[in-house]
Amino acid sequence: MSKILDEENKYLDYVEKVIESELQKSLCDTEKLKNDSIKLSFEDRLRGTHFNLNSQLFNIGEKIDKLERAKNCPYFGRINFQSTGSNKILPIYIGKSAITDNNNLVVYDWRSPICSLYYDSEIGPVSYNSSSGIQNGNLLLKRQIIIKDGHLINAIDSNLVTDDELLLPYLNANVDDKMKTIISSIQKEQNFIIRLNNQDIIVQGVAGSGKSSVALHRIAYLIYAMKDQIKSNDFLVIGPNDYFLNYISSVLPELESKPVEQKTLLELMNDYLNINLSLSEEVRLNNTKQQMQKNISFFKGSFEYCNLLDIFFKKCLDGNEIVTDDFKIDGKVVFPANMIRERLFGEDKKHFDFDRTRKYYKALFKEKKEEIYTELNKEYRSVYINLSMDDPVRKEYVKKSTELEKQVKQQGAKLLDKYFKSINKSCLALYVSFISELDQFETSLSKEEIAMLQKYTLKSIRKKQIPSEDIPALLYLNYRLTNKKNDYKNIVIDEAQDYSIFTYYVLKKIFANAKFNIYGDLAQAIYPYKGISSWEELNKCVFDNKCNLLELSKSYRTTTEITETANSVLNALGLHYANPVIRHGSEVDCSDINDNPEIKVNKIKEWLDLGYQKIAIICKNELESKEEQSKLLNMGINSQYISGMDEKFTNGVFVLSVALAKGLEFDCTIINNASANIYDINNDVDMHLLYVALTRALHEQIVIYDKNITKPLEDKIKKNKVLKKV
Repeated sequence: MSKILDEENKYLDYVEKVIESELQKSLCDTEKLKNDSIKLSFEDRLRGTHFNLNSQLFNIGEKIDKLERAKNCPYFGRINFQSTGSNKILPIYIGKSAITDNNNLVVYDWRSPICSLYYDSEIGPVSYNSSSGIQNGNLLLKRQIIIKDGHLINAIDSNLVTDDELLLPYLNANVDDKMKTIISSIQKEQNFIIRLNNQDIIVQGVAGSGKSSVALHRIAYLIYAMKDQIKSNDFLVIGPNDYFLNYISSVLPELESKPVEQKTLLELMNDYLNINLSLSEEVRLNNTKQQMQKNISFFKGSFEYCNLLDIFFKKCLDGNEIVTDDFKIDGKVVFPANMIRERLFGEDKKHFDFDRTRKYYKALFKEKKEEIYTELNKEYRSVYINLSMDDPVRKEYVKKSTELEKQVKQQGAKLLDKYFKSINKSCLALYVSFISELDQFETSLSKEEIAMLQKYTLKSIRKKQIPSEDIPALLYLNYRLTNKKNDYKNIVIDEAQDYSIFTYYVLKKIFANAKFNIYGDLAQAIYPYKGISSWEELNKCVFDNKCNLLELSKSYRTTTEITETANSVLNALGLHYANPVIRHGSEVDCSDINDNPEIKVNKIKEWLDLGYQKIAIICKNELESKEEQSKLLNMGINSQYISGMDEKFTNGVFVLSVALAKGLEFDCTIINNASANIYDINNDVDMHLLYVALTRALHEQIVIYDKNITKPLEDKIKKNKVLKKV
């Protein structure tokens, strides 16, 4: 082993010197360009020379940034490759970005074709796809290299240990370190998805299988592999909340990629419709009304609801309800309403665009200004033309004519803008009309449910709020209004299981030319009545069976003990178990709060003393989260309540709902109240929520309950008692 370490230390010294040399050279180049920019003459600036210098400075700045980040860990792996028919053995060091010494690669970018061998292949005959075709040869060495703060920690030849053992240094890390080193531990099934060509994909991945990481690595890979066709600003990542988006956004800079656009569905809607609504607050309902609310949510996410919007929209068109007023000046018709409607609706009569129509009529008005004035002035002229100059009536009509000329020739454009503003039915206004008229349509809901839908939806909109299940309807209505599409080339949707079939349908309409990368886990559907029930159904109904359905079945996040606990909930749901990496930790302790009232406080202090940086107390809902955080503060625990409005993902002790914990991971978690009456085994929603809560911890987890634990975890208590006796 010492021989390997000596060899790798020498190479690390060499690479560090290359980095330092390249940094110094880049800094000198920066100073020279800055001086050149200062010396530019006025004529040079007119010719645009400074733009070229600024571009060079930007590129050098990016290079310096990469080199600075490479100093702590320039690479993480090595392979030795020998091409078929060649005697030369090529050592390939693999890092987050390429490093060159006089144009010779000393570290290869992990995305380059040959580096796929590190993730996919065992020692022996291998092949990989390159830009010039399939390359064959032998893989003679595959070595994991661990470097921290510029120092070599270890070097392990992978043919000596199992895959799970290779992963342990990364899986045992805390959340922050794990996120930063995930590129070093990509597994074969993950790498396959990352390196797929640009196509529509749906990835079903169990909790902890690395879906978010795969999604971000795939973005970085596509930008690298298709650099002439795809840029970072061609991507849009859609996530469940700002807190989650901030959590995953820290990974992309580590992958040497420029930032990509990230939005929640609400932010997308607000931008698309140019409005500013927030999500409706959670309403506490009795059991009967809860079931009605679930039925309403399912209804709003269905194709039935989409079809009703189409019927309503057609009614608006056919009934001439959109434009009823003529455009007039001085009470005289300039452009009749039916003429404006004809232009507004277009030939297909499927969409209409007020902005496009307004611009058309403004241009027409400008072109025909004299003719319009002449036509409108006929009445006044017919009166004053035959009267004497000193006739009071003549003077009155000449004044009217002059005022009319001013309105037409000087104020016409402004009057048109005002007119179109007054007749422009906003998407939100139309939706209010639709909701108000919904009781006139035949639907699958009962009359009582329709009345409840109307009451709560209209009440929310009056408060400038919107239930999340109304977002696809508003997006769709706006699409029908404007036919507005977007130029993103790739849409990445994470935590995709909680979006309705209607949501995907309208997103496919809006982003008609984009490729979709969809990542989710049906077992983690915290609102199964709102979301997707089958990826096959989504593929068939929205993507015409053209999506590549893929699976990630291995969980890398949690210890075996935590995964086994979560699997007991999957068993209650009748779903397939997650297959964990063999990494053992402490047993999941299930404790009755009445037996040990101080358990939460004591456990949090213990975990903080052990150096854990992210600890979460996960509650069923936001109300419980607020109450629990208040209790912790009173007990001397400095904790932070996380709401849907929070953005920054930091270190500390957090209290949050299952809905907000979805997609996140923490070093340790406390499931706050897993009592039988809180997580009812006969309620699918409760079981999905419990499964999500139980799969957030990397290392340690305890479950708190009050008298009676939820049924799927009863066996866990029995096991704990047996272990304590032993």
